[in-house]
Amino acid sequence: LGGGALTASITGHIGGAGDVDMFSLTVTAPGNLTIASSGPTDITASLSDSDGTLVGSDDNSGSRYNFAVQSAVTPGTYVLTVRHCCSGSGRYQLDTVLNPL
Repeated sequence: LGGGALTASITGHIGGAGDVDMFSLTVTAPGNLTIASSGPTDITASLSDSDGTLVGSDDNSGSRYNFAVQSAVTPGTYVLTVRHCCSGSGRYQLDTVLNPL
């Protein structure tokens, strides 16, 4: 993601206890990144940089048990890790927005 305000969406499914979904994203310009979930599944997320350093995490700041991870980012590769909060399962959607600095 880079340039003007960019958006991307993807859907996923958590399969139950111990299931983890991981998404890699490459940022090409500095900006403020927001990744928000939607859907009926109560999931949590953490965002780490390429060194594994946590740069953001969230559980329920989005609507209806959804997360909204927000972080100022610099160019590089980041990994978003998604888990169910309570060992459940279900579908979800992720919406990503990068606003340039």
